[in-house]
Amino acid sequence: MQENPSLGTKTFVIFLGIMGAALLLLLLTWPSEAPPPEPPVKAKFIVATTTEKASPARSSVSTITSTSTEEVTATSTFDIQAQLPAGAAWHFSGGLARNNCDAIVDTEIQEKCKGERAIEQYIYSIAPGSQITKGFCLPETAFDDPRNHNWCTDLSDFKTNTVHEIKNILTKIISHCQEHLIADCGIIVTGGSEFGHKGEELGPDGSIVCVDQASHCGGKKIDLRLTEGLQSLVETEFVPMPDRDFDGAPQWKDVSNGNVYALEPDHWDILVP
Repeated sequence: MQENPSLGTKTFVIFLGIMGAALLLLLLTWPSEAPPPEPPVKAKFIVATTTEKASPARSSVSTITSTSTEEVTATSTFDIQAQLPAGAAWHFSGGLARNNCDAIVDTEIQEKCKGERAIEQYIYSIAPGSQITKGFCLPETAFDDPRNHNWCTDLSDFKTNTVHEIKNILTKIISHCQEHLIADCGIIVTGGSEFGHKGEELGPDGSIVCVDQASHCGGKKIDLRLTEGLQSLVETEFVPMPDRDFDGAPQWKDVSNGNVYALEPDHWDILVP
């Protein structure tokens, strides 16, 4: 029987069709290279056209001055929820920068900036290598007020003795770290004389009033970030005390000067008598 030549041709065509469909399916399902991530969008500063001025609830007690000119870079890459006062700049990690006081339009904020700048530079001069993590707060606001842009730290209402104690603490830490071969031994100020801590009340007009002078708002407390050197110094050279009554924080006392160190979750709360 003679073979039909068209049968082989049809079989070959069907085979090509199947292979073509398989190739097309493979191309459609082949994973494509993911596009590179887009760069983060830098936040834009918002300049205020008007500012509200609160009634002062306390006066400054500081008499420290300084002529140092160290600068603080005021840039940010995270979302800005607060309204920036005209002429001011944000500190890169929160609060208002202390390095451009003369440009600030609001006179109350400008005067506070100058006082903050003087204390900051004085601290850097007597305690070289120390750090202050935040800019200053808007007048009469708590540190965690959203208007302060990612929290803030005030210095201008520190008692003079509190400022000088930063130097004494740093000296003790350095000596202790050298003796015990500890590397993590800096001083990082995370809290100062700003509102927002225990020892305050709201006045009849809604302003914050300091009612406990042995507190942050009274200028007698300072917060320092937890470091290996500071923790070792406190736990080995200071005297344990009963836990703090209102929150159970462990406490130690430096008998050489009466400073009380309370251990909070992320910092040391230090009372300077």
